[in-house]
Amino acid sequence: KLSIGAYITNLTQSRIGEDDEPLPTRLTAGLSYNPEKNIFITTELSKELEYATTWRTGLEYSFHGKVFFRTGFNLKPNAAFFGIGAHRKNLKFDYSVQLNDLTGAAHQASASYWFSQKEVK
Repeated sequence: KLSIGAYITNLTQSRIGEDDEPLPTRLTAGLSYNPEKNIFITTELSKELEYATTWRTGLEYSFHGKVFFRTGFNLKPNAAFFGIGAHRKNLKFDYSVQLNDLTGAAHQASASYWFSQKEVK
């Protein structure tokens, strides 16, 4: 029911190019919780060395494991997210929208199909 994770990107603080420009180093820690079979709650703190800490959190509610309603938000930069998804056998559809003051509404949609694989014994 409870999961905790953390990771660091660019731990060695590598650089790139002729100008020896540093690649971003980011520290991220997250927590997720499934209080019920159909509810998934997650939160994450992310700190890039040169910028303020970002906090993200989200909630997913599934209806019969086939229809998914999602919402969430960011702090620094501030943004709100809403989405819906549907899964049936090997087919999956998802739609989401991000709302923020800087760019307004940004929409995203995806469709996925998983091909069946034979079991290897």
